[in-house]
Amino acid sequence: MSGKSDSSHPDSLSHEDTYPLAVGLALGSTADYMVLMNPDLPGCELILVWKIEINEDGSVTPVLDLLPKIPEQAITLDKTGLVEKAGISFKTLLKTFGLQATIENIIHSFCLKKSNE
Repeated sequence: MSGKSDSSHPDSLSHEDTYPLAVGLALGSTADYMVLMNPDLPGCELILVWKIEINEDGSVTPVLDLLPKIPEQAITLDKTGLVEKAGISFKTLLKTFGLQATIENIIHSFCLKKSNE
């Protein structure tokens, strides 16, 4: 990605600086994904993946996905299917709140909550 401001590219460096225990970028500023984690829930991560698709007409479409990485034991305890619905719920949040507010909401609800709350 270029150094230009792009509304489809999460402002991942500021999130990583603001929430160093919750947000990780394995490849630094050139990463095409961000790992969101809760220090109280080892092995449970949400991976925010982004890419830009350009069709033959030159139309540009940002593609954003949220992929849960959850241990199998935790998935069996998920009786409501929350993990399975994470990607769809993420897209709904994007449409409702926009990219930055959605990331902030996920960080606050998943990464910063204590596991016993």
